[in-house]
Amino acid sequence: MADLRIAAIAAVLLASSGSGVAVSQDDLLERFLTPAPQERQRIEQVEIPVAQERQIGEQQFTAFERQLRRQGIRLHTSGPDHRYVRQLVTEIRPLMSHHQRYPKIRVWIAQTDVTDAHAFPGGRVVITSGMLEFTQSEAALVGVLAHELSHIDRGHQLESLRSFLAAQNSWKRGSLDDLMAGGRLMMNAFARPFRPEQETQADRDAVRWMMQLGYHPDALADLFERLADRDRGRRVPLPGFLRSHPWHEERQRDVRQYAAQEARKTGVRLDQLDLAKENWKDRRPRRLR
Repeated sequence: MADLRIAAIAAVLLASSGSGVAVSQDDLLERFLTPAPQERQRIEQVEIPVAQERQIGEQQFTAFERQLRRQGIRLHTSGPDHRYVRQLVTEIRPLMSHHQRYPKIRVWIAQTDVTDAHAFPGGRVVITSGMLEFTQSEAALVGVLAHELSHIDRGHQLESLRSFLAAQNSWKRGSLDDLMAGGRLMMNAFARPFRPEQETQADRDAVRWMMQLGYHPDALADLFERLADRDRGRRVPLPGFLRSHPWHEERQRDVRQYAAQEARKTGVRLDQLDLAKENWKDRRPRRLR
């Protein structure tokens, strides 16, 4: 259904492009599906009450858990791995801009070799045992968890709902510009619920929080590099407007560059930051030693 909507939008946009400049369908859709600054402002002005966010998160989590069960994957909330991850999340949470909105982050371990992690509105995080093993250091694990907490902190999973509500608010105003803006916002809500720039935001938040906690951000960059090496040859080329995540290679480069930039700005010496590999092996947080 989403593919049909995207194709229809492309046909309309290409047909209505009266300029003599050659514009590819991918570029045209990328431009159309990226909110303009004034539309971005309308989205950010939409407030989602805490109770509603928690309800949405619970619904999404329930659907996700059901999907895992169909695959024979169980979620765990006990054991040394769960305790270790929960302790690290507790260390990261105070660095969130809206940590008071999320007094508690609930954590689950999904028992599967798949390398993945998910965040849900309201303060729920699931990390797979495969990702826990793949991180190879406490620093990298903190980076992964911080990335997920950033999605919650910035409300990335609520973007589609905010776009939908912003579109409705625009239509109520009634002017032609407002009607057009509402149409673009509605299309953004349904055709592109996740955007690569949100992943970059979460990666950069993770870098800053890692450095504030004394962890070396190279651990996160190295993680993306290992993922890129593992997936080399398996990547399916996608146009930019269909991608929800940047490529692993792009992410590792941006993490290294942003870490160097933050180190210069804050005066932090990267060579004094820790990878905490032994802590990861012992499943005991560095700050608890």
